[in-house]
Amino acid sequence: MGKAKRKKTSCFENKMLKSVILTGEPNKWKSDSLSAIQGGYTSEVSRFIGLIHGAKELVLPLSKGARVSPECRAFEKENRSDALTSAYSQSAFDMAFDHLHNRITEIRHELYGILPCPMTSSAALFGMTLARATREDMAGWLSSMSEPGKRNRGFYESLLEGLGGVEDFDFACEEIRALYGFLDEEKKLPRVKRARARLVSTLFNLGETEGIKAPCLIEITKPASKGNQRW
Repeated sequence: MGKAKRKKTSCFENKMLKSVILTGEPNKWKSDSLSAIQGGYTSEVSRFIGLIHGAKELVLPLSKGARVSPECRAFEKENRSDALTSAYSQSAFDMAFDHLHNRITEIRHELYGILPCPMTSSAALFGMTLARATREDMAGWLSSMSEPGKRNRGFYESLLEGLGGVEDFDFACEEIRALYGFLDEEKKLPRVKRARARLVSTLFNLGETEGIKAPCLIEITKPASKGNQRW
């Protein structure tokens, strides 16, 4: 199909990813097929954006950016389209989740400027506030994250101390939820015009070519193929 122009390494969620930028001119059949895949993938991303935004049970992992949590994977599987393979569905879910995570983070930052407190400074505590967790729940989680040997222990210890200093906890949480509801209603949902599927191994495979000038080729999993057929 095309050849790899350049490669770069990026880091996301503590995992190293290889990004490959391709050049080339696919024939009409391949071009039409790829356009159809992109159109269907974009529609699936848009569908998941609406579903995730309306799922109250995902507000905590959404705030934390934990898209591979058991709750998120179960939600994706439950709402998976019969027309797509699990790999394409999970990829579309992850992209929709990332868009909404960025959106809720922007709202949290805006709220921190209005109501600076531990519940708006921490993504996890913010999600727990929206999920109506108690002060005891938050303190217990912060204590577990402040144990010796834990990463960023000092940060969680300062949050725990700040949480104890919140005088009217219930009122503060209600105020945060009310302002979040207002900002959430005011802020438009992300609109995806052309989503590009990530080149993960479950969807694509980069291999060597035989008999043609291009040094490599990409095998693409058919979105509607349950047997992981590639072309």
